[in-house]
Amino acid sequence: MTPDQFKARLDYLHVSQSGFAKLVYVHRNTVSKWATGQAKIPGPVIAYLDLADGVMALTKQVSVGG
Repeated sequence: MTPDQFKARLDYLHVSQSGFAKLVYVHRNTVSKWATGQAKIPGPVIAYLDLADGVMALTKQVSVGG
């Protein structure tokens, strides 16, 4: 995942870098480093974002369908 893809995922999920840091229990500077490419985004963080995307998509489907 590139830093731009990471930032796009955060935007899609409507979560700030600071808010995401709280969700995954890291310092906000760590998230900033992921977003700027200064540090590699760990696999578990990518998996967390994939899961969050799936939940968001299901929520939207239920909202539209229900």
